[in-house]
Amino acid sequence: MNEIVEIAIKKIKIKTRIRKDLGDIEPLKKSIIRLGLLSPLIVSDAYELLAGRRRLEAIKQLSWKTVPIIIVKTKSRLKKLDIELEENFARKDFTYSEIEEGLEQRRRLRRKQELPFIVRFFVSILDFFARILRALFRKKEKNE
Repeated sequence: MNEIVEIAIKKIKIKTRIRKDLGDIEPLKKSIIRLGLLSPLIVSDAYELLAGRRRLEAIKQLSWKTVPIIIVKTKSRLKKLDIELEENFARKDFTYSEIEEGLEQRRRLRRKQELPFIVRFFVSILDFFARILRALFRKKEKNE
């Protein structure tokens, strides 16, 4: 199993990469400021960057001195390329409806946090019963 370790950013070597256009780094920087670095960089045992070029650029711009990494022990150029490609191919963006649902859940949670405790308590109870009723109606619709 791969272990996450922390190293000095200046140790990371950037060799020829497939991704040339890093795009707008500002949203990523804001995300890192708000939530921290959610995924470590992936480097070879020689500290060659294999995955996370945009994250590396963002944290450099944020003046970090160290970064969490996962070290993959390989000398194979093919495996190194596969890691870079896989990280970008294997991911799937949210659909429009998934984004809407996520944002709606976030709005609801923020509204709840802003309410006094007693109100949040009663809202939670109402939400619980609403979920039960929705489940019952779905079950009834399925049976019809």
